[in-house]
Amino acid sequence: MLMRPTSERYHSEIKFDMGPELLPFGYFVTNQRVMFLAMIAFDLLRIMGQESLDYKGNPIKDRHRIRRRRLRSVIQDLIYLAAHLISRSWGWILDFGQVCSFYETFSHLYLKWAG
Repeated sequence: MLMRPTSERYHSEIKFDMGPELLPFGYFVTNQRVMFLAMIAFDLLRIMGQESLDYKGNPIKDRHRIRRRRLRSVIQDLIYLAAHLISRSWGWILDFGQVCSFYETFSHLYLKWAG
């Protein structure tokens, strides 16, 4: 059973870090579907945050001991990475900048989940 402060923390993360503070539609079924998609995204981001903490090359891991990452920090560090999508004759490349501190973490998660 979750204690009240723990469940309140997760509730505030869904509301404020992911964005659906005010549900956009007046119909219950539509709002239910928006919240369902938000829950799926929430779970995926939580898994990404936990998996990134297990990776040894994570740049945050060296600063201090962290057991859990907030969704906002996962979104800012792993989702908002600046990259170029380059088309070559043999396929597409996702190219990161020269200095990208979370490239190794992103690459580790991608290779772990993609194959």
